[in-house]
Amino acid sequence: MWDGKPPGYLIWPKFGSMDDDVERCAEVTRKLIQDRYTAGVKNKRGILVLDDTMTKSKLMGLDREMTTILAMSGAMGLGMWAFVQKPTDSGRAAIWAYGASEHVFLLRDPDRRNQQRYDEIGGVDPQVVRDATNSLKPYQLLYLKRTEGFICVVDSK
Repeated sequence: MWDGKPPGYLIWPKFGSMDDDVERCAEVTRKLIQDRYTAGVKNKRGILVLDDTMTKSKLMGLDREMTTILAMSGAMGLGMWAFVQKPTDSGRAAIWAYGASEHVFLLRDPDRRNQQRYDEIGGVDPQVVRDATNSLKPYQLLYLKRTEGFICVVDSK
């Protein structure tokens, strides 16, 4: 699967067929998740970075694999960075990732309904989160470490 390349490279099939692109991408991603899980069992630490969590979980049918990583692999030194915009109707992986996140990065979101969800984050006063995110400039993120209530602005430029 790796063609001699070390773990950490982006794995993605070539696209071009609406009939089977999703299935091909799901299979490549499934193999990647399974490989990293097996490596974790063998004490090879790592982090899976899985963008488009909702798409992978629901559309690609990888909810079981992703929740297995979230539930089982912490003791193996294997983590998963999941990117979740709104976990509603996103499959179990997105909901588990949203609810169990230790590190949270937020962008400025002027949508009041989205801002009302800040009280779900926990560990930091939701009004402080609202005020801080509303003051963010382009390319800035608000970082929250939930268990310690740590908060800072990260400039991503």
